Amino acid sequence: MKLSWDWPANCQAVVIARRQGAWPAGPHDSQATIFHWALSQYCQHQESFRDTLEPDSGEYCYIVYAQPAGAPELAYAPGTSSECRCRVRPMRIGQLTYSVRVVKGWFRPLELELRWEADSYPQPFSGFVIVSNSRGVPKSLEDGVPLLRWEPQNPQDYQGVPQSQRLNLGDISLQQPTARLYYKLFLLNPAAQETLLVKHPDVSRPLALS
Repeated sequence: MKLSWDWPANCQAVVIARRQGAWPAGPHDSQATIFHWALSQYCQHQESFRDTLEPDSGEYCYIVYAQPAGAPELAYAPGTSSECRCRVRPMRIGQLTYSVRVVKGWFRPLELELRWEADSYPQPFSGFVIVSNSRGVPKSLEDGVPLLRWEPQNPQDYQGVPQSQRLNLGDISLQQPTARLYYKLFLLNPAAQETLLVKHPDVSRPLALS
């Protein structure tokens, strides 16, 4: 879990309070887990605060209390603004990996081999489309020609099981002849990104078709 926020001009340190099931009562709440975080630490951690939570362990409430620099005594902001508090419910997410490669053989048409695998699929899962074009990395479902559209009836039957399919390049309705092909996978339901992480290969490198 990662928290990021804008630092006030006169603030060099904060207290982050985390409490399970309820909002922290303050920066000294005995029932909350307290983290003291300096601006220098925030910058060292890619401008964020990171915390590790167990998946499916309920709801956690966070409040960031700013400490004004140069205050005559140790004081904190009240933490009542919506911009300094949030609720988090950690959940287990799956990971989907895929690859596309060109298969060349003697006296055989040029083929594309598509492989994919996920350790878990969300329920429900609409599936995905691998889109291709010759101009550059596809930016959306509509930005090119579909190479593969996979819509499993029972996705849980495929979790942890490598899948593959070969396509005859001559059967793909490319918009124009090309010596290179870019591709990218898109989930049919964008909301599935909340529970399924798509790990893309280096799609910036096109497939050489000649």
